[in-house]
Amino acid sequence: MKPFLLHSDLVVSFSPASLRDEKFQDLFMHLSNDPLTQWIASNAIRKDEQTQSEALLIQLVVELHRKVSELETRLDGGSSNAMELEFMEIKTSGVGFEYIELCEDLLEDAKSYFAIATLPIFPKKMVVFYFSAVGKNLAHIIKMHANSESEWNRYITQLERKQIQKLKEFSDES
Repeated sequence: MKPFLLHSDLVVSFSPASLRDEKFQDLFMHLSNDPLTQWIASNAIRKDEQTQSEALLIQLVVELHRKVSELETRLDGGSSNAMELEFMEIKTSGVGFEYIELCEDLLEDAKSYFAIATLPIFPKKMVVFYFSAVGKNLAHIIKMHANSESEWNRYITQLERKQIQKLKEFSDES
């Protein structure tokens, strides 16, 4: 039975990897514990202590910092990713809370993979996770850091709202 998936233009980069593979575990922990994201989510910035404009300004400054860091990395001859993965920027056709469907048949059934995705929201959020192939193009997410999981769930919920809104508009037109 195919899981419920929402249409998405998400792009994912991934490589075959075991959950025990040390280089991917290190990268998983490093990318999951982004200091800027932790600072924003921490109690250092409380919503009751700031106005909406201050919160937006902080988000803009953080996003600007990320872009400057990415440009510095590229100018130094590096990649914007901490590591080149085997499959880079692969488009998805659908996503769900626990599943991702790729547009291409690139997966080997029952094999584990390490993945990085940048959510197309503002400010951009990078999520890192492991998934297991359920078919040639369907993946089941098996491990995601708590920080990434909350961002991922927020993104999926946002997609659900958009789909409900579209269905409501369609039914109103009929």
